[in-house]
Amino acid sequence: MRSNITVANERIHIVEACNMVGMNVSDASASMKQYCPFGEIFHADGGRSKSFRIFSDSNSAYCYACSEYFDPVLLLARYKDLSKKDAALFLLDYINYRPEDAESRWASLLEDTVPVDQDYLSEALKVFCSGVSPEWEIRQFDRDVSDPFNRCLKLLPMVRTDEDACKWLSVSKQVMRNTLGVSNEFV
Repeated sequence: MRSNITVANERIHIVEACNMVGMNVSDASASMKQYCPFGEIFHADGGRSKSFRIFSDSNSAYCYACSEYFDPVLLLARYKDLSKKDAALFLLDYINYRPEDAESRWASLLEDTVPVDQDYLSEALKVFCSGVSPEWEIRQFDRDVSDPFNRCLKLLPMVRTDEDACKWLSVSKQVMRNTLGVSNEFV
């Protein structure tokens, strides 16, 4: 059976989730950078610059100042300080979602695909970078390091299978090795 998190992310559009957290985004302005709802608290500039971009096609968003990927559930969870499970239940209740019938659930049980946790992949790349570069905590904010790192993260919504995940992580590690000036023999 598909998790409530998966169902909520499929049924709630990222623009709607952004509006639920007070961003006041229209479909027409969704592709432009927006102010991050967490900018006043977590951004070095206090949230004065627009650093939050919505990707309607992948139903996701990314904040360049937070260096964080958001789907509708994660955005609401972070905003309301809820677990992802509780945020998903909140969203499903908001749209009056009712679970699938027995036949639909049986069909989904027969599917053998497990969704890739893109948050873990993002975190894995951060851990890798901090492990190969002693100055990572400082260098991650340098544009020549943050730009390639963010380009790698932008590809995460396309990672759908375990094979994709392995390939993404391998290539992203190589990109960051090159960016950080770390040779392959030390990794």
